[in-house]
Amino acid sequence: MKAGFAGRIFSAAIIVILGIAISGTGTALAASVPRSSQRAHISIAVLTDPNMQVKPGDTITDDVVVTNNSWYPANDVAITVPFNAGMLKLIDVTPNRTSAWVTSASSNNFQAYVGRLSSHGESVSLTARFTVLPGYTPGDAINSTIVATWSDRSGNGTNETPVALLPSLSGNDAALVRANPVAVVNDTVQFFSAAFTPGETVTFWMNTPDGKAMLLYVYDGKLTTETTSSRAAGNKHMTNNAQYLFADADGVINTSLSVKGMPRGFYSIVGHGHANGHETVIPFMMP
Repeated sequence: MKAGFAGRIFSAAIIVILGIAISGTGTALAASVPRSSQRAHISIAVLTDPNMQVKPGDTITDDVVVTNNSWYPANDVAITVPFNAGMLKLIDVTPNRTSAWVTSASSNNFQAYVGRLSSHGESVSLTARFTVLPGYTPGDAINSTIVATWSDRSGNGTNETPVALLPSLSGNDAALVRANPVAVVNDTVQFFSAAFTPGETVTFWMNTPDGKAMLLYVYDGKLTTETTSSRAAGNKHMTNNAQYLFADADGVINTSLSVKGMPRGFYSIVGHGHANGHETVIPFMMP
């Protein structure tokens, strides 16, 4: 496997996680992770295609999206993506920027150098294609745990993210699959998911039509692109908005984002669970 694959632009604008619809409301976290920690936070999401039953001999495509959702940059970001050598054979991996490349590949994993990810939601995607082998049973999930490493102002960081390289046919796992955008009603997009662990913290960002990721904040239980807010009309003192919501006792996040005045195009709101690794993505389109 060689470095320098031709880049392929990736858009996370039309994807959504499969979930269970039950009512509930998330609660804003009053204080976010202290900025003084100067730690980067790297999250991993895997977007699968196709989202239908496959059989041995078919080709599947996974977009591995690596995002820095923090105040501080992450340097020398690298990932290791293991896979079951009896079920999948790697065809190739294509990063969406020339500064990222595959450093090694074997029969059961590939490693890639992502490089520097600046703060507030910068992301890189790597598109991996696999051939499905005879050892795969149609309808089953093919799971993996992706390891990310990086350095930041506080030292070295690492995390492990459970993912599905191929979701089960029932869709009862955390894999992301492609779907149609949700409706924008009264200049508002509703974010609802029951995929989280009760009480866990969830961070949010928004993928924009130009391929960028924007960190979202929380004010009065609702999502916002603003980092600060005035707590009372006429109050000139601005306070920092939160960066998290808590899932309720049923694992539900139910919030919304005002999209008034946003340029036309495809967008998606991403919610990342810090306890169970779920990535819920709500796509929408601005006409």
